[in-house]
Amino acid sequence: MRNFMVFDVGGTNIKYAVINEQGKFLTKGDFPSSPYDFDQFHNNIVSITMENKQKYNIAGLAFSCPGGVDSETGI
Repeated sequence: MRNFMVFDVGGTNIKYAVINEQGKFLTKGDFPSSPYDFDQFHNNIVSITMENKQKYNIAGLAFSCPGGVDSETGI
């Protein structure tokens, strides 16, 4: 069975989990986001991914990230 490392990037925290193909959470956690420090963001993502890669067979990564909205068009 394949497992996936998933991240939900928010302005205050970044939530993460390892989820299997059937949607079962194998582990989850969070850490503070660093909106002005990309290196810290990157280091946290890599660290958590590598830590969980040793425990679970990670087949892929998924990210949910906020995006900008054009206030004139609503897109």
